[in-house]
Amino acid sequence: MQRRSVRSLTTNTLLAFAFALSLAAVPCTAQETRAPSDVVELRNGDRLTGTVSAITSEKVVFQSGALGADPVSIAMADVASITTTSTVRIETADREVLDVVVAGIDGDKLRVGRAGAARDIAIATLVDVRPPVQWVGSVNVGAMLSTGNTERRSVSAGAEATRRSEIDRIRLRGTWDYAEEKSGGGDWNLTQRRLFGEAKYDYFLSDRMYALAQLSGENDEIADLQLRLTAGAGVGYLWADSDDLTWSTEAGLSYVDENRGGGADSNYVAARIASSLRWLLATDTTLLQDTEIFPSLEDQNDFYARLDTRLRTTLMGDLFAQLQWIFDYDNTPAPGRERQDHRLLLSIGWTF
Repeated sequence: MQRRSVRSLTTNTLLAFAFALSLAAVPCTAQETRAPSDVVELRNGDRLTGTVSAITSEKVVFQSGALGADPVSIAMADVASITTTSTVRIETADREVLDVVVAGIDGDKLRVGRAGAARDIAIATLVDVRPPVQWVGSVNVGAMLSTGNTERRSVSAGAEATRRSEIDRIRLRGTWDYAEEKSGGGDWNLTQRRLFGEAKYDYFLSDRMYALAQLSGENDEIADLQLRLTAGAGVGYLWADSDDLTWSTEAGLSYVDENRGGGADSNYVAARIASSLRWLLATDTTLLQDTEIFPSLEDQNDFYARLDTRLRTTLMGDLFAQLQWIFDYDNTPAPGRERQDHRLLLSIGWTF
């Protein structure tokens, strides 16, 4: 009987302890799930509770279960007051970015900050928060190996990167190709070694027009080209700038300097005419094309052109497959060399 009483007492004690813990947890859980809400009061008297995610001079972006799952935009002209319990990121026309608690509206000003550190910001100066300036681009590589009757091996690589802000844009791009063959059990013979790189800076004079500076260099051992250097300046115009289509054309002057191993060197002032296209053909397929033409202003027979066309298809995530055609035309090549060069490349790449 004593042993049973002790066991019963122990069991009752454990049950009482567990029950006490559950009671203690209830208020805590209720407090965690009771999240405070932001409040938007409209001029018609309606009062909305939910979450404010953006405020500009024209609208308030607001999300509430009563209005559906997606955020909605409320015209600022219809808003009488705004109060938030957590910080909202806002930006002014003079590029000031603030993470603040909103305490209300006073006339044409937004009251932000907590008691003791509050300030007023003119609603007319509020703009959409600009995305952070960052580099975006891609890197791709391709390779081919053939054995047996034909012994051939090749590798290619390319990269491009662009940084765009409200006032300027920097673009870097480059390609590298290497190939060699052998026949009859002999030595490997070089059939391709080419390196190209370009840097360009654009300064926007308006939403569409920009001034530019450009520099490029190219080496092609098979074409007997030690270095082709171009450097120039000009203007460009952005004809289309959307998620589906971006297209710009450029015109200006460039200095072209060609150094050759065996042939005669040349240098001249040329016009530069260029086009850059990015076209989203389908959800996962994009056409990209860059064209540059350098006609000499000193000798009408001396001009150089380059066309780089890429068809890119997303495989998964940031991984893509790319078919690339690069066409080079030099109207005055080295002795014994062809005017035209075509390269068709298949590669795998990653975007960043």
